[in-house]
Amino acid sequence: MKRLLNISVFQLLLSVISAMLLAQMSWWGKIGISLFYKNYAMLKSPIKSGAAIFTFQFLIILLLHLTYWSLSRKVHRIICIFIFIIAALGLGYTYYDFNQEFSHRILKSKFHYGGYLVWVGVMLTALYYFFQPRKAPKEIEFQEEISE
Repeated sequence: MKRLLNISVFQLLLSVISAMLLAQMSWWGKIGISLFYKNYAMLKSPIKSGAAIFTFQFLIILLLHLTYWSLSRKVHRIICIFIFIIAALGLGYTYYDFNQEFSHRILKSKFHYGGYLVWVGVMLTALYYFFQPRKAPKEIEFQEEISE
């Protein structure tokens, strides 16, 4: 349970930072979202975007936490690697899109950093669960008896 709490608090902090950066888009970006891209209006509010980012991050955490306890170490590590690769591809595509699409280029670098931070958070979660040592079931039972 401590692992889940540690990574969740870390991702909550990253989500808040990312949401703050996303909300600091340029004036042109705010006008564009208000007039043309209304489905991205939540990015102007740090609370809404932070909640959406943390929900996404927490779903990834839950998936990896469940696979950590329910699947073999080898399968769990394959899932971690797969999620890491997907996040790295997402980061690469986000970088490409922010530099090639004119409407994204004018949003300012702070907005870009907020977008990149979302993918970096997923990559860090995958690495966190990839390197977690597996405890033997007897050690887990013994620790539960001590804590009671």
